[in-house]
Amino acid sequence: MRNWLPGRVAPRYLTPIPEGAIVDLRAVKKVAALLGRSPTFYQVEILERLVARWPDGTPVFTTILVSFPRQTGKTTCIMDWLMYVAMTRPYQKLWFTAQTGMAARERFLAELVEPSKKYLEPLGIVDTKLAAGATRTVVVATGSQIRPMPPTSQYLHGGQGDKIVADEQWAFTQKQGKDLMQAVRATQLTRNNSQIVQISAAGDADSDYWHSRLAKAIAEPSPRVAVIDYGVGASADPQEVTSFTIEDVLAAHPGVAAGLCTREKVLEPLENEDMDFNEWLRAYGNVRSKNARQRAIDLDAYRGITTTVPLDDGPVTLGVGVSWDGATTALAAVGTINQGRGVGIEIIDARPGRQWVIDATQELVRRGIATEVCGDAYGPTKRLADQLAIALPEHWKPLSTDEMIAATEDFLQALDQEADTMPICVRRCAGVEYELDVAELRNVGEKGRMFSRRNSAAGTARLEAGLAALAGYQIPETTAPEPFIG
Repeated sequence: MRNWLPGRVAPRYLTPIPEGAIVDLRAVKKVAALLGRSPTFYQVEILERLVARWPDGTPVFTTILVSFPRQTGKTTCIMDWLMYVAMTRPYQKLWFTAQTGMAARERFLAELVEPSKKYLEPLGIVDTKLAAGATRTVVVATGSQIRPMPPTSQYLHGGQGDKIVADEQWAFTQKQGKDLMQAVRATQLTRNNSQIVQISAAGDADSDYWHSRLAKAIAEPSPRVAVIDYGVGASADPQEVTSFTIEDVLAAHPGVAAGLCTREKVLEPLENEDMDFNEWLRAYGNVRSKNARQRAIDLDAYRGITTTVPLDDGPVTLGVGVSWDGATTALAAVGTINQGRGVGIEIIDARPGRQWVIDATQELVRRGIATEVCGDAYGPTKRLADQLAIALPEHWKPLSTDEMIAATEDFLQALDQEADTMPICVRRCAGVEYELDVAELRNVGEKGRMFSRRNSAAGTARLEAGLAALAGYQIPETTAPEPFIG
């Protein structure tokens, strides 16, 4: 189990726990330890406000707002608490959501299901179900369930919820946020000890819902609402970028202070030009950006190149991709489509872990279906790349940045219906559209563009896998017809 360094930074705002409240973290820390985790100083502050109880057992705070920069493990801490509740209280209905249902499920799988299956399932403590639309972790002894859900009011209609966690609140519009909270409150009317937890880093110019809610909770304190707010400066309100230096941001970052991440890791997106300073300040200083959201990809144009037609029979090239946070690994195939009249990209699967990709690629190569497996040998894919190089030494093909740029540009040109380019189709996949919807592009010098792993809100695992396969695919040469001589 990892032991965090004893550094500390001060929060911008921390709701005090009232006198007379009972705070006992022994049980929740034991649950975290079972999951292989140990809370940092600021995660302890979050947990204290989640578990604070009056002598009659009712929670001190029914709404908890958690405002933190990236790379601080805020969601991990909340998952530990949900598991603690599920293990100590019978028949609890515990829900987790995020900006989309798919994002919620992927975060749930990475932050809770993976460690639960590794540490708790062998002990018979939990039973995990991964069926589509019914993903859940059930604590066997208590019958309590933890489930991901889409952030829609309709999903909870007529249901019940004891604890409901909503992540990435910056991405919600005023209407989405209010509709979700109204639905959540309705599910808790008959549930004693119910709580709502809202989590987010700072948003952008369109993030009125989260920032107005956070500002009101700080300016007009309520005895039932707790706020834990960390970041640079006095508040999360938009600031002039000249108000802070890089050192100011690093000095205020709780994850750096606790040893959860390094200065170098936090500085990486600036040094690699993945972010300008304004966006970096938003991500790691937890200061709202003045920029408005702009979609990098025209989804209507993308839908124009999607198809339900499968790839042609014949050998394919495989591609692998891993999301920036390591939560999702994707496997894709590229081959001919429409009887050789075009090139098709198909996502085979995307889920947590790496071993399943190694097993799947070995099987596809063994059966002669795949000729090569391609991917970036660096970045988030490095560990998987190292394993594939050992497992498939004759078939693994590491890709250069230039090759990934070329594949990205081929894909972007395919979206232009008037461009005279090789026809590329994508087998219809909700996950790809979900990633494209909030994807961001970045320029790599003057060479071309790539999708930004770090800045794309939904990750790029599927996109990267598909583009890696496209980059490694050798377009079959067409034999020129014999000239007709009359």
